[in-house]
Amino acid sequence: MPEFLDYLVDDIRSKLSVWQDAISGKLDEGFVQMLESVIATNWNDLTIETPVPPEGVIGTDGSRSTRVLWSGTVWWIVRALAIHGEERARVFDSGFMPSGTTEQDSQWYLTLRMEGAENAAALKAAEEFNGNMILVDGSLFGRLQHIPMELKIIRDRDYLLTYYDQLLQLLDICRTKNIGLIGISKDSGINQFTKYLLLQRTREVFKNATEKVNLSTRRAIYKCILHPNDPEGSGYSLFKKLNSNTGSTWKILTEILRLALIPITDHVLMQSLLKGKGYTTPLLMSLNQSSRTTFQSAIQNTPEFISTRFAKSISESEDPKEYKKHAIRVISRLKDLPAVVTFHIRLHPKDTPLRVDVPSWMVGNDSKIWEIDRPKAIQCNLSEILKVLTGGYGGLQNYNIWQKRADELVRLHRDTVDSLYKTVIEQELGQPIEFRRGYRRVYYP
Repeated sequence: MPEFLDYLVDDIRSKLSVWQDAISGKLDEGFVQMLESVIATNWNDLTIETPVPPEGVIGTDGSRSTRVLWSGTVWWIVRALAIHGEERARVFDSGFMPSGTTEQDSQWYLTLRMEGAENAAALKAAEEFNGNMILVDGSLFGRLQHIPMELKIIRDRDYLLTYYDQLLQLLDICRTKNIGLIGISKDSGINQFTKYLLLQRTREVFKNATEKVNLSTRRAIYKCILHPNDPEGSGYSLFKKLNSNTGSTWKILTEILRLALIPITDHVLMQSLLKGKGYTTPLLMSLNQSSRTTFQSAIQNTPEFISTRFAKSISESEDPKEYKKHAIRVISRLKDLPAVVTFHIRLHPKDTPLRVDVPSWMVGNDSKIWEIDRPKAIQCNLSEILKVLTGGYGGLQNYNIWQKRADELVRLHRDTVDSLYKTVIEQELGQPIEFRRGYRRVYYP
């Protein structure tokens, strides 16, 4: 018998129900009973379907790779591409992280670097191409809510200033030239739609309550739904308090709170409760309380914020006074960051949902990202966005023809890094480079 296979069999048999529930993705029955009615009213038929891909759509994507040198230094590469017909906007960036950089810090830095490269490619395309819609891979909301602060990467601590400076330029030129900007996520870890449904259900309970629920308790319940573990343990404490009451109203509220404390993504909820093609009610997305406070602090007292959050960068700069001026110029413009409107869409009955993010100004709303304190439904015209999504849909294996093409052209393959790029570097430097054991087998001094 292959090594440890008997242990696997024993583990499955001893925890059969756990394995079955995990693999099936079975949803807690409470969500079905509590949300089935409200979720149905937030599911819209896909009445706009474009059979032919519309013109003027620009697809963007990025890729990254790292190699650890024998010295422990991490060499990283990111590249991004925007395509519009035969036109190409390319961005390439590479650098090093010092030995000792933690895995968490390095992964966060590389995520920002790749997003930055994708933003730069989109910016080039907006400036140079004659397109009317730019698609970015992944969450637009995620890009707009990174906390502006120093990173733990020596010689690049202030990269988020560069990141935001570029992102603000992209948003400005898109709005000025009337170019749509759509973030498309194949997978999503958010649960704002779920929170919105729980809030909606809670308001129904309060409206029809048979027992009195005072204002402070109502506010505590709303807060727990939005921020179930802020501060840590607060949600469970409130749950126990509500559970000690008797009456039908308290029973329902206790169940709502129990569901709010279960970690579940919007996609999982949709897969279980929503069938067929369609899209969810568009929502204005909300920052968590900590992020909102940080953004408001940055906007309201920019010089003090910069002195606190970028202290090392200021002290290490050649001209601290000029550095502060540059930082103030970037950070003060965070007040212009638009709110994000998000919805989920299923383009085929057998497909998984996509998450779609757009800046709120695309649908005629001028809210800012730091103003929204809870997910809010918004009435808006999505017809142009739906035309792009349905027109670019290529079936179960190809969620978007423009993004798939960009991904194919920009993806970094191992041979490209280990052979081509490595050879070019050695030729340019006039000396060999060696990777840490695992990539190499012999060290040549």
